[in-house]
Amino acid sequence: MADITSTRSSVEMRQVGERPAGSLGTDWIVILLSFWFLGGLYLDGWAHNNLASSLESFFTPWHAVFYTGFLAVAAYHGWLMWQNHRQGYAWRTALPLGYELSLLGLIIFSVGGLGDMLWHEIFGIEAGVEALFSPTHLLLATGIALVVAGPMRSTSHRLRRETADWRSLFPLILSMTFLLSLFTFMAQFAYSLTNSWVITGRRPNQFRLFAFLLPFILYTLYVISVEITADSWWTIHMLAGLPILAGTVGFLLSYLVLPSPSFSNQ
Repeated sequence: MADITSTRSSVEMRQVGERPAGSLGTDWIVILLSFWFLGGLYLDGWAHNNLASSLESFFTPWHAVFYTGFLAVAAYHGWLMWQNHRQGYAWRTALPLGYELSLLGLIIFSVGGLGDMLWHEIFGIEAGVEALFSPTHLLLATGIALVVAGPMRSTSHRLRRETADWRSLFPLILSMTFLLSLFTFMAQFAYSLTNSWVITGRRPNQFRLFAFLLPFILYTLYVISVEITADSWWTIHMLAGLPILAGTVGFLLSYLVLPSPSFSNQ
């Protein structure tokens, strides 16, 4: 009788507060589905930038890839919830540790997707950079961020109980890469290496001075903090040369962003 009571109490406690632990297999499946999901986003972005005149409605091949990727991710999360609910977890705690915000992201994306369809039907299709500032697209981006960061959060929870190795860290690295890729996508309008309007009218001498001083000051502050807070093996030669080297690299990179007039006219 005591065993039955203790087992029932254990299940009830698990249903009230605890969540199932994540697994490496779960993280890998979400990573693969997120690749489909995020790849669809990039494909749709390419269409907005290059085929804007042919985008006449919400129902396009690019949206099909994008939204089927979302449906695949959402279906897998739903399957996880169902499986864990069968094991005794309450629906509200059925997703593994780290994936709580993923469910919120899927809900936000669903609302944003419905709103995006209505927005397109009422106001038309955005072209070029304006697609990045559409309210519904910003809502979609928020949902994507919460979803693709799921393996990162899951790995962080799991590594509190397990020893880290490359095999267990790889989903975390890919999840962080997906998150960075999303931010890069949303900031593509300001990418100076492909959008020359960002640097139009910029004064070259002042620009190159800034390109040198920014990393120089940053690394000067860094080496000072290292010397103050840590017992570093770096000598004065290393400490003095590192900021200069960083500034020189920044100065040289400025020629990639803003070539000299003599070079650009050749």
